[in-house]
Amino acid sequence: MRRQQPAVLVFGLDGATWKILKPLIKKNKLSFLSSLMKNGCWGVLKSTFPPLTSTAWVSFQTGVSSGKHRIFGFLKENGKVFSALDIPFPPFWKIAADKQKKAAIVNMPLTYPPQPFANGCLVTSFLTPPKAHFAFPPSLEKELKKIGYKTNIEFEHYFFARNGKLTKEEKNTILQDVFQFIKKREQVGKAIIKKKEWDVFFLLFKNTDLIQHLFWKGKQTTAVYQRVDEAISHLVSFYKRKNPHRPVTIFIVSDHGFHPVAKKDIALYPLFSRLKVLPTLRKTWLKLLRGFRKLTGFSWISSLAYPGCQVKITPFGITLPNASLKKAKKLKDKLERLRVCGKKVFREIKILQESKKTFQLLWITNPYFAPNADPLSGKLTYPRKSHFKARHHSDRKGIFIISGAYVKAKGKRKPLNIYDIPANILGLLGINPPSYMEGKLNRKIFSFPLFLKKSSLQVSKKSFSKEKKEKILIRRLKALGYLQ
Repeated sequence: MRRQQPAVLVFGLDGATWKILKPLIKKNKLSFLSSLMKNGCWGVLKSTFPPLTSTAWVSFQTGVSSGKHRIFGFLKENGKVFSALDIPFPPFWKIAADKQKKAAIVNMPLTYPPQPFANGCLVTSFLTPPKAHFAFPPSLEKELKKIGYKTNIEFEHYFFARNGKLTKEEKNTILQDVFQFIKKREQVGKAIIKKKEWDVFFLLFKNTDLIQHLFWKGKQTTAVYQRVDEAISHLVSFYKRKNPHRPVTIFIVSDHGFHPVAKKDIALYPLFSRLKVLPTLRKTWLKLLRGFRKLTGFSWISSLAYPGCQVKITPFGITLPNASLKKAKKLKDKLERLRVCGKKVFREIKILQESKKTFQLLWITNPYFAPNADPLSGKLTYPRKSHFKARHHSDRKGIFIISGAYVKAKGKRKPLNIYDIPANILGLLGINPPSYMEGKLNRKIFSFPLFLKKSSLQVSKKSFSKEKKEKILIRRLKALGYLQ
């Protein structure tokens, strides 16, 4: 007898970490997630390199690592914000739709502008510019506006009013906004579930990330996770009531881990000057440029520090032009041994080859340090000033919980990669993942239905497009601590 294909329900908890979830589950604070763990399997979901929201969710969409999709961070080299049009591989829901599967995707990062696909619907996420279209099909957008749905909590003004220092009242206001957003997410989820018997349903709770930034392990974080646990329980029950004869497989996933905020900023330009990768600049020259930038507000002044220098540095890596693999490995060895303030600076380093003579070193720093890529930095380290209590730039350990139909594994499992998830979602739908996907079918966890023939899908890179209202999006990213 042919087994019935399951519906796959996926819930994203942005930034969720076992550091928060395990203590809450032990105290019986998260009853639904606890029940999923008892009846299924769970473990660490390894994030991308670097472990950032944009980079990780693109790997989740496409089934490839960051080294393959090349979305590192939020900004392109020209300073524009990445969009859906910059992703060089199709998302898993487009592949499913091409096989006549019905998919609903709600609040997935880097899906603006919303791209049409057959048999489905899409709601974009927090990088949607104000007043821009945020849903496909257009009729869905009209419906969501009546509900009062928004893609983002507009809290940036709090952080820029007094250099990031929030009052207790402002924090409480943001907390109430988060609860309201969770309520709206649940409403929207139910409204979309009503429309069709979806084969794939994805919904992201983005504000678990924000609340950890602000409160880390505080009682406010506990309250938010309890409300999210309740919302997921309601949505799963609602789907099962609407489709009582359909088996269901449930995924709970996060894009990265979390850790307490860094103690010190480490300035990368002075660091690489000391390592002879960059020229050494006079302190008076840097002081003059800093004063000029502060006086005028012109950020481009930073580029005057190292005129003609082709080495590019971001908080997450360095690009070496006219280099060799031997030179890149030599620098990697130096960085791996480097200690500042008695502590290792870099936790992990990877080498990527951009072209024949261009190499990129990507790194994840020790959580003690926050990398600062300001070219006008003078000192090597600075005391860390942050409006956040926690961050995630050094923690690749996200979470996964998998339970329901065709899940044969029980208990704690070995770590999975975030790009493994879409391949297994497709497998559960009876679709063989395309050959370019780095994620593989996990037969130790799943008992897959019958497969279709091997896919011959060929993928070509898409052209880039202009982004709208960049300043507002960049301001939003700065408020979240993603940009300096």
